Amino acid sequence: MKRKDRYNLKKMTIFFSILLTLFTFFVIIVILTLQIGKQIEGKQKENFESHIEDIKVGLSKKDMAEVLDEYTQQGYSIIVFDQSDNIVYPETADKTNLLLNPNGLVSSFSVNDQRVVVSYPMSISSEDATMAYLSILPIIIIVLMVVVFLILRLYLNVLKKEMDKIKELILDIKQNNLNYVYNLSHYNIKVSEFSDMAEQLKEMYQENQLKEQALNSEINKVNKLQANSVSLFNSIAHEMKTPLMSSRLLMERIEYDDLNTKNRGILEDLSGELVFLENFTKEMLFVAQRKNQSFSFFENSVCEAITKIEKNYYVLLNEKHIVMKISVKEDFLMNLDRLLIEKVLSNLISNAIYYSSDYSTVEIDITSCSITIINPIDSILKEEDIFTNNQTGIGLFLIDMMLLESDYHHTITKTDNCYKVMISIN
Repeated sequence: MKRKDRYNLKKMTIFFSILLTLFTFFVIIVILTLQIGKQIEGKQKENFESHIEDIKVGLSKKDMAEVLDEYTQQGYSIIVFDQSDNIVYPETADKTNLLLNPNGLVSSFSVNDQRVVVSYPMSISSEDATMAYLSILPIIIIVLMVVVFLILRLYLNVLKKEMDKIKELILDIKQNNLNYVYNLSHYNIKVSEFSDMAEQLKEMYQENQLKEQALNSEINKVNKLQANSVSLFNSIAHEMKTPLMSSRLLMERIEYDDLNTKNRGILEDLSGELVFLENFTKEMLFVAQRKNQSFSFFENSVCEAITKIEKNYYVLLNEKHIVMKISVKEDFLMNLDRLLIEKVLSNLISNAIYYSSDYSTVEIDITSCSITIINPIDSILKEEDIFTNNQTGIGLFLIDMMLLESDYHHTITKTDNCYKVMISIN
């Protein structure tokens, strides 16, 4: 649709306002012409007839000149004839000077055998005119209200139709009806302001389409990289299984009794490292598989995970006579895979139990946005040694890996008598 075929909202408002004003003026003029004139004429006749009656009464009781002079001073033309048609009032008047006003009100009557002719021009006082206007004012107001309502109704109807077209466009955008969205002439929008709005919606929709395509492209790249990473990691893990298995078989073939004390110690250390490496590989495989599978994560309770872990470590806690003191201000709901949450917390708690002295207390504080594990650690001198020795879990690397690309991070704080491990929201 061409721009010139559309209407401007501001111009439409001005046009309807002018139309309303002209119509109102026309209505007022018509009413004044048809009603006010009739009321003025009726009021004038009423006043004239009232004065005629006063003149009749006055002539029957008072002197003629005394009564008639009062009315002639008010603009009345009065002529009195006797029975012979001679003018007896006014006494000095000439017949040529007593022509009656042809456009005025005229009345003729007889009093005391005398014929009286009275005329008065059509006129009315300002007070009477004001009252006449006020008497028809309610009619004018009602007519104007009806007219204004009809015009505004027409105006609002136009706006409503245009708004319905915009709503239809928005609905098509939500439903991705590309044929309609890209061809705005389908909506037949007449008002230019609404047409501009439709153009802006179309441009925003096009921009969002481009951004969505770019985002989908990036997501596909990331998914492809993740798939490649998983494949590579699985391949590496698979290749590691063979030398690990071979090494363990070879070690089992070594005659343990024929070795000296030094070689026996080396063999035991080597066996322990192989076991640790095998467990480490299994843990890495587990983490990689859980993170790269298509899970729809829900909020999982940390309190429930801690309760389950405490039951699993019940025997170890009793052996070392360690007490787990759990303080919950509010449950920490983590938007992370449930098994990953249990794996992280399980290894952190196992580390705390392993490094804590017998008859000590491991404190666990849970809030709505964090979990903190506090335990006395006497056997570690350097912070970098934490979670790196045998029987201490999967290590900081795998904790970082499990929390990678999530909304959470972990921090380790060393004090004079304890270590604090906190997992909290970024």
